Amino acid sequence: MKTVQKISIAIILLTFVAAIYAYPLLPEKVASHWDMSGNANGYMGRGFGAFFMPVLGLLMLALFYALPLLDPMKKNYAAFRRNTTISQRY
Repeated sequence: MKTVQKISIAIILLTFVAAIYAYPLLPEKVASHWDMSGNANGYMGRGFGAFFMPVLGLLMLALFYALPLLDPMKKNYAAFRRNTTISQRY
């Protein structure tokens, strides 16, 4: 597994740990939207408020790994990765 993959998975895991820690500390209704004066005018449940971003991050990570597998032109990915390195871009 590449270093970038390990870091991505570690960040997702840390967001889940933070959500699990914060969940019991949150009120039943969590503010999700504020007006121009800074007054809360939109609310969501505690579970959705705590776990929306970690789940979204996990879904995005899974999508980024799955899309190359679903692409009908996936044979071109190997050539692209071989020809682009960080040293060539700078």
